Amino acid sequence: MKSKAVVLIIFLLVLVLTIIYVYNLTNHSEYNKGEIKTDHAQESVPSHQAMMTFKKPIPSRQKMTTRQPLPKIHAIVTMPLLTKKDLQTKKYKTSTIEKIKERMSEFITGLQNTLNHECIYRVHFLYNESDVVDYVKAHVTTNTAKLVFNRVEDPRKHITYFDFAYEKLQGEIAMYTPIDVYPGEGFELINKDDLISKKLMYILTRHGKQEKNCDMGKISNNCDRKLYFGSHDSYIFVPNGPLSPQIRKALNFWSIVWGQENIAIHTFRNLGHFKVTNPCEVLFIYHIHCSNLRDTTRYRINTKANTGMAPPTDTLT
Repeated sequence: MKSKAVVLIIFLLVLVLTIIYVYNLTNHSEYNKGEIKTDHAQESVPSHQAMMTFKKPIPSRQKMTTRQPLPKIHAIVTMPLLTKKDLQTKKYKTSTIEKIKERMSEFITGLQNTLNHECIYRVHFLYNESDVVDYVKAHVTTNTAKLVFNRVEDPRKHITYFDFAYEKLQGEIAMYTPIDVYPGEGFELINKDDLISKKLMYILTRHGKQEKNCDMGKISNNCDRKLYFGSHDSYIFVPNGPLSPQIRKALNFWSIVWGQENIAIHTFRNLGHFKVTNPCEVLFIYHIHCSNLRDTTRYRINTKANTGMAPPTDTLT
C-alpha cells in the first residue's frame, strides 16, 4: 500500500510540474509573439512618418514665400497744354483741332494710368503755367491724392527733371517718364537697395499694346533685340548726393529733341558713373500715341561723340 501511495504522489508531482512547465512555455511564446508584432509594426512605419512624430513638418515653398513690399516710386511728369491756338504755329500748322483734342486725351490717359499703378507712390507734375494745372485737375478722376503739382522755371528742359529729383527726392526711387508713357508689369521687382549699392539707372525702351483708339503694338514695340535702334523713354534711379555741374551742362537742352535719351545714357555713364541698363524685357512701359500728332520742328542733337546705347536686357542688375 505504501509503495502505491508513493507512486501516486510521484505521479501527481510530475503532473503538476508538467502543467506548470507547459503554462510557462505557452506564456513565454505569446510574449515573444507580442514583441515580434510590435517590432514589425514599428518597422512597417515609413521613415518620414517616424520623423514627423518628433519634428514639425517643413512648410511648403509656397507657404514660406511671402510677398515683398511694393517699391515706392516717385514719378516725374509734365505736359504741354495744346489748344486751337497751336494750329497757328509752325509746330502744328498742318494738324487739326480734332488731332489736338485726341493728343490731349492721350496725355490724360497716360497720366491717369501712371497714377493708377500700384507701385507709383507719388506723381510730381512739373509746370510753369497755371492753365495746365486747371486742365489736369478737371480731367483726372482717380488716385488724385497721389498727384502733386510743382512749379518750376521751365519744364521743357531735360535737365529740369533731374534737378527736381536731386533736390526733392534724395534717397527715393525716382522715375521720369513722358506723359504718354506709363508703367506696366514688373515694377514690383524693383529693389531700391540694388539701385543704390550698384548705382544703377534704368533707361527703358517702350512697348506697345492695344489701346482704346488703335493698336500701338504695331508701331511702338521697340523693346525687341532685333528692332532696337536706340530709342528710350523712362528713367528710373535713386538720386544720392549732388548732381554735378558737368552733368547739368551736358543735359541742358529741350526734352522734345531727337537723341536726347542717347546723350543722357552717355552722360550718366561717363560723368555720373552709373551702370546704365535697359531691362525693358522685365520692366514694361507702354506708349500711347495713336493721334500721331508731332511737333514738326523737332531736330536731332546727338552725335557719334555723345551717343549712348543700351540694348534690351532681361536682368535688373
